[in-house]
Amino acid sequence: MYVCSDSTEPVFEKQVLPRRGGCVYGNLFAPCLEVVKDDGTCGCFPFDPSLEEVATAVRKALVPSIHGRWERCFYGAVDCCSHFMNGNYTVQVNSQCPPTFDGWSCWQPAQNGTVARSVCPEFAYSNSGPTCHHFSHKQCHPQGAWELQTDYSTCSITPRLLRRYRYYIGVLTFSVVTSFPAICIFIFYKRLRVTRVALHRNLLIAIVLRNIIVVISRNVIYIDELTNAGETIMSQNSVACRVLAFAERLAGNAVFVCMMLEGIYLHRLIVAVFKQKLSMKILYCIGVC
Repeated sequence: MYVCSDSTEPVFEKQVLPRRGGCVYGNLFAPCLEVVKDDGTCGCFPFDPSLEEVATAVRKALVPSIHGRWERCFYGAVDCCSHFMNGNYTVQVNSQCPPTFDGWSCWQPAQNGTVARSVCPEFAYSNSGPTCHHFSHKQCHPQGAWELQTDYSTCSITPRLLRRYRYYIGVLTFSVVTSFPAICIFIFYKRLRVTRVALHRNLLIAIVLRNIIVVISRNVIYIDELTNAGETIMSQNSVACRVLAFAERLAGNAVFVCMMLEGIYLHRLIVAVFKQKLSMKILYCIGVC
């Protein structure tokens, strides 16, 4: 690797033509990273992860969770250039778009007038990305030239999350509607006003309240966060938003508390069955028979 600075003097022993903001390797020009060296001068280094100066500077500028991404992007570009874009890959002249690298993905030759697709790279996501593959698209024009802009909008997981939340809201709404008759029966029938049924009723009420709060939260906050490109309710972090989040956690805990009370009650019923001591003679007789 050759390194050049903004001055006219080469940094390494081999002559590399310097240009402000970039480095020239033979007849190729590439952008470079300006790094302050130990002696206080600035050097222009190519974006090569194997150079310690570059690796250190880039890691300081990035959050730790994405330290390895720019290295993988670099080596992906090198692999694309060396295997497909260096002339070793056969391209049908005037009938195919040539291989290209758009900064994220390597696109192999495609027939004119078609739309090529490629698995969305990890660089399209702030986190690890979805477990199943999404595909990006790039138009190959009839003239044999690629569309300059690659369509990475299909890599977004927003449509899937919207479908998931709307399905979740629909299921919870159906659960709330069908649970109301049972709650009314438990409340208005006097014969059912016993401890065991009261525990069932309280658990059902807690589940319904929790579902109602979750429906409001997903519909008002989560869907707004996914569909609103501007300032969202979640980003505002208002008092009402925080109260709703607290109520959702409280309702979820109430469900588990009601389940715990039912478990304690059933445990006491089971213990009460065996509370009376049985005569050992009776047990011996049962065993002999």
